[in-house]
Formats: sequence, C-alpha cells, structure tokens
Amino acid sequence: MSLGQNKIARGAVWVIMGLVLVGLIGFGSFNFGGGGQTIGKVGETEISANRYFREVNAQLDAIQQQFGQRLPFAQAQAFGVDQQALRVVLSQVAMENETARLGLSVGDEELAKRIRDIPAFSGVDGSFDRTTYDFVLQQSGLTATEFEESLRSEVARTILQTAVAGGAAVQPAYVDRLYGWARETRDVTWAALDAGLLDAPVGAPDDAQLTEYYEANPQAFTLPETRKITYGWIRPEDIVDQVEVSEADLRAAYTARAAEFNQPERRLVERLVFPDPASAEAAAARLTDGSASFEDLVAERGLDLADIDLGDVSEDELGAAGAVVFALDGPGTTGVAESSLGPAIFRVNAVLSARETSFEEAEPDLRGELALEAARRQLETTMADVDDALAGGATIEDIGSEFGLTVETLDWTGTSFDGIAAYDEFAKAATEVTEDDYPEVERLADGGLFALRLDAIVPPTLQPLDDVRDEAVAGWTAAETVTRI
Repeated sequence: MSLGQNKIARGAVWVIMGLVLVGLIGFGSFNFGGGGQTIGKVGETEISANRYFREVNAQLDAIQQQFGQRLPFAQAQAFGVDQQALRVVLSQVAMENETARLGLSVGDEELAKRIRDIPAFSGVDGSFDRTTYDFVLQQSGLTATEFEESLRSEVARTILQTAVAGGAAVQPAYVDRLYGWARETRDVTWAALDAGLLDAPVGAPDDAQLTEYYEANPQAFTLPETRKITYGWIRPEDIVDQVEVSEADLRAAYTARAAEFNQPERRLVERLVFPDPASAEAAAARLTDGSASFEDLVAERGLDLADIDLGDVSEDELGAAGAVVFALDGPGTTGVAESSLGPAIFRVNAVLSARETSFEEAEPDLRGELALEAARRQLETTMADVDDALAGGATIEDIGSEFGLTVETLDWTGTSFDGIAAYDEFAKAATEVTEDDYPEVERLADGGLFALRLDAIVPPTLQPLDDVRDEAVAGWTAAETVTRI
C-alpha cells in the first residue's frame, strides 16, 4: 500500500472513530430494562439487544469454524468475544447514525435488486424465489423486515465508508476518460452470410462424405461419462397437505406482515436535480411556458431518463419532496422541490393506488406459506431419522419405504437439469460420489432432502453412425455451407 493510501485509510479510521465517540455521548451502561429491547444508542440510533447478540453469535460461529468446536460463552468472554462484538456493533451503528443525519438511504428498487442478486435466495431455476427467501431468513432467525432494514443500512454504510476512504480528489483526465468510455457509441454495418447466397443448394452427402465427416468429428457424437445413480428424495411440497395450520398462527402472521398487506399509494417518479435553485427555477419556467420538454431538460443535463428514474416510491421515501410530488392529481411534473440531492423537478409517470388486503383475502397465501414452513421443519426431523437409518446400514430403497422418500434412478451426465438434477446440491453430490461411498442424507436449497448411491460408471462412448445419422447429416451440411460461402 502506498504512503498516500495509508494516510487516506488512517484518516477514514479516525473519521469513523470520531463518529463513534460523538455518538457515544448518549451511550451509558447496558440497559436491559423495559423488555431488554435496547442496550444503548449512538446519537439518535438505538442498538437493539438482538443485534448485539446476533453479532456475538457471529463471532462464536467464526471461532467454531476455525477450531472445530463452539466455545462456552464464559470462555468466549475470557477471549474478549463479547467486547469485540460490541466494538463491531458500535462502529456500524455510528456509521448508520451519520448516514441518517446526512439523509443517505437506499431506495426500495435498489434494495429489491440487491436482494434478487443474492444467490442464497435463488430457486431451482436460478432466479429469485420468495419461498427460498423466507426459508433462509427463518433459518437465520430473521424476519423479512429485519433483514431488509439491515441490508439497507449496510449499503448506506458502504456508500459513506467509500466516500470517507476515497475522499482524495480525482484527476480531471481520469474523469474525462471514464465519461468518454461510458458515453461512447459505435455504428456497425453487418451482413448475414447464409445458404441463401449460394447459387445452388448444398444437397445431401453421400455415404463416403458422411463417414469422413463422422470420423473427423468424433467428439460431436460421443456420449459423455454417465453415472448410473439410485436416489431417494422428498420435498416440503410433497408433505405440505399433511400439515395443519391454526387460525391463530395465520392471524399472527397477518399482523406481523401488516406492511406487506396494507401498502400506501406509490408513484412511478423521475427526479431531475439541478446544481442550484436559480437554474432549477429557470428550467421550471421553461417547462411552464412550453419552450422545453422534460426530456429536453434531462438531455441538457447530460443524462438519460434511466439516470433519473427512482422507480416506484411512497410519499415518505421522498422526504420533504413527498408532499409536493403526491399533491399532483396524476401524471405530470412538479415545480422546484428540495430533495436530498438539492433542488429538483419531479415527474410522475403513473400512480399505483394504495393496496389493502384483508385477512380473508390473504389467508390462502398465508396458509400455503405457513404450511410450507411447517413442512420444512418436519423434514428437519425426518432428515435426522434418515441419517440414523443410513448409519445403521439401511439402503436407499429401505429409507424410501420407511420415510416416504421417492426412489428413482438417473443416468447422470452433468448436463441433466430436470427434476432433482436441477438442484446444485444434488449435482455436486452426483459429481463427487464414488462407488465405495455409503449413502448420506443431504439437504436441498428449498428444504428438501435426498440421499444417493452410485451404481456404476459408464465411460465416454462413441455412438454408432447409424444411431446419429441425422445429426451427422446436419453437421456435414452446415460445414459444407460455410466452405462454399
């Protein structure tokens, strides 16, 4: 690291420590009264007991991964784990207090994008899956609201930390180079080259030509190594109909997720920010007299509509500008309003009405979700029982009969993506298992479980020409077409 980088890094550390020290003016001894919800606060930002204990557990988990065993809490205290956890939480909350003071936050659209990009929340098709999301959070002891607020705070902290640590001025030449790259466009002229350019069709190959092509390209007609696998599996969906959900649990879930079922009005909004009030007022006047459109103003600022799009937002999320934006009867533009980034003109493109979902309307979905969660918990118990049975010498067929697992066989090649083969956990196990391994029960990402046995390995096999004649003809025709063009 260079001397300049060391200075910047040290400066960032002192800034963060300053935020902690200033905020701790309001921090006293731990307060476990009043239900034990908070243990203190930094500035105006409270520190919850749950957050502190989650950080303690995270420290204990890290020690367990390093040494292979979990320390008793008394021993962990002797090592200073509790104080280390407190230091981590204090530094985080100090940063959060400062981001709140600066009005620095992350919008719902960006937050949703970051959540969708987290691999742990992906379903079997690789895209975001709400059921998997809820399950992972439940396993972590978090509600969706707690996790989303935690992620929102983490992103805001990162933005502030980056700004502090990277406070050195950027050279104009560097800015110009980046701007030129981002705004660069290229015009391309292209032409398609296909069989339509030939004077006559390629025609069909004779036997000699086809055999020559087949022998010259054996890889195209060779089956990959095939693993013959017997497996048993069961998913929460397979037993969900056997699970009972009480009305009390349904109503409790409805109450806990009231914000989801009763959403305020939201609007699709764009925000065009100006460097000072005078330029903003001048732009607003041009909008009013019709001498410029909103798109003209955006272009004059060197921006695209995508650069100013806020997505769908609520009145509260817009801060001081919320009242102005939501005062519009429908789509349209506002006058100049103060935003977190300075004076701005807002455009409303659509109004999304407030949505209120009654308990009766939400009940079917809630029942399905709670039943699925209960089924996952039930499979946790089943997994332990299956593990004991396999350890006692039971076969895949035995556990299928005893515990209701579906037992099937599969010719695994690594390119199979149907059914259980779509799960990464199964693919990894199928790739690594040997014929000498005993079956072991493993968990699937959606809460299901499986165990497998490798019965045989078939090496790569070249298929006879008669079995792949159509593919060989198609390959020869494509190659011959390219040659003639």
